Amino acid sequence: MSSRHFTNKHIKIQEFADELQNDLDCPGIIHSVAFDENTKQILNDSQRLIEIAGRLAKEIEWLYSGDIDTETFVKRFNEIGDEYDANLAASTD
Repeated sequence: MSSRHFTNKHIKIQEFADELQNDLDCPGIIHSVAFDENTKQILNDSQRLIEIAGRLAKEIEWLYSGDIDTETFVKRFNEIGDEYDANLAASTD
């Protein structure tokens, strides 16, 4: 493994996504704010986007560090995008 340009900063993004998911899974226990259904849906959509951002940040870190090459990066980027698109389509059905 080469020196890391971003030094695992993706972990903070992933931790935020995990904490938000925990909040959404346990309403009233972790936070006391009651959200309407539209806001809950937006928060759930946002959580998925933040989770994806963390995954993409990890791939970018690995690319910068030399742990993966550009071909692998592009492949993983496309896979993550395809997975997001499939989840988005499923949530709007």
